[in-house]
Amino acid sequence: MGRQFLYSSPTGQPIPPIAQGSQTYAVSTKGNGPKISSVTIDPFDPKMGERQAFRIAIASAYPVQNVLVTLTTDSSVTTYKLVGVEGYTMDGVWEGGWVTTDTHNYTYQATISAFTSSSTTSTAILSFR
Repeated sequence: MGRQFLYSSPTGQPIPPIAQGSQTYAVSTKGNGPKISSVTIDPFDPKMGERQAFRIAIASAYPVQNVLVTLTTDSSVTTYKLVGVEGYTMDGVWEGGWVTTDTHNYTYQATISAFTSSSTTSTAILSFR
């Protein structure tokens, strides 16, 4: 059986499905800011009204004070604050979850920003659609 195309674009072209379930990505950030090393998204392709969680591993020479995920979807841009759940502020895991309120058939991007006590910042942009 071939791939199923679930949605049709405004131009009539089919849009292929994206990955299902939990997906983990290795990430590398430049500069002196916090080092974002991995991002787990669960589920990667949430349906409207379904809960989605991000789990992000970060190491830093200075304590990480704030981690944000900004999701850009079909018709909205929403920023979520994550909390430290494992390890230390200089080497730990940050997590956050929310209920999906928009579709991501055409636009699906996550911008991850980590801020430290020394005012250094790192940003990773993951574009999925």
